[in-house]
Amino acid sequence: MGVRVYRDVDPDTGRQRYATRTVHGSRRVVLQALEALVAEVDNAATHEGTLAELLERCSAASAEWEPSTQATVRWATTCHLVPHLGDLPVAKQTAVDIDDFYACLLRRGGPKGCGLEWTRSATPARRCPARGATVTDPHRLVALVLKR
Repeated sequence: MGVRVYRDVDPDTGRQRYATRTVHGSRRVVLQALEALVAEVDNAATHEGTLAELLERCSAASAEWEPSTQATVRWATTCHLVPHLGDLPVAKQTAVDIDDFYACLLRRGGPKGCGLEWTRSATPARRCPARGATVTDPHRLVALVLKR
């Protein structure tokens, strides 16, 4: 039996797009597969675009946050996350990409994080290791954005 879930409208053709799966088993198995497919489609829809775009949406929603929290979000976004992970589509980012970024901060970060020259393929060029909030603030922000 096949299960089919509406995804969205194709921006190029204007046609509706669906996600489908073929499932073999009882009614219960089919319903479980349907629930899993709905969750997968919902997750894909909320994680379209790049990390920079998701961070921008998060910043726009931060008007009710304390000024110090807004400043921390701006700092983590502009100094660390967007320059280093922002160009990757969220759907293609892996835990390895994010872990490599954290490891780089721990190895070569430093108090002036905006000067961090880190890429996934190059050796980082910084002086002193990062500690504390320099790593945990970007980590918490990534976790918050990806949960939304």
